[in-house]
Amino acid sequence: MANRRDTCILLTIAVGVTAGVYFLLFAPQQRKLSQLRAAVGTLEAQLTHQTLDLAELSSVEEQLRRANELLADYRTRIPETAEVGDFVEEVSAIAERLGLRHQNIVPLAPERYGTVTALPIRIGFGARFPALFDFLREIESLSRVARVTGLVVERVEAEGQPVDYIAGELITELTMQIYYEAT
Repeated sequence: MANRRDTCILLTIAVGVTAGVYFLLFAPQQRKLSQLRAAVGTLEAQLTHQTLDLAELSSVEEQLRRANELLADYRTRIPETAEVGDFVEEVSAIAERLGLRHQNIVPLAPERYGTVTALPIRIGFGARFPALFDFLREIESLSRVARVTGLVVERVEAEGQPVDYIAGELITELTMQIYYEAT
């Protein structure tokens, strides 16, 4: 009986020591390990998020660099003075070369936009469609910034209606803006 009792006591002590070791050493370490795994998961998620943010930042930096290049290009294409006479001569030369008829170029009142001034110009003429298209393309490729803000096109149906126009010709009124540094 003493043997059995000793075995029971020994088993009780073994179970007690095992439970004690588990609750005093193993369980806290398991909780700490779980907390560390959760922290690692959180840090990995933050790292992924920051990596994506970094990639987006690189994209934004590239867009900013490109915008600065475009701005520098536009700055070189905006003269310090209106130079309306030079512009009118250039447009008139293009119009004559393309065979545009009844040219009428009229500068309008300037409008200031921050550091630049926009000078609206109304251009009227008669032309066939290919010449009109070529004119618009050449205006777009001028060395200075010029933007078409309005275009009204009416087809001439009958010879001489209006006066001196050819049937099939397009009566065109184009409004555009040229820019120069505001003073």
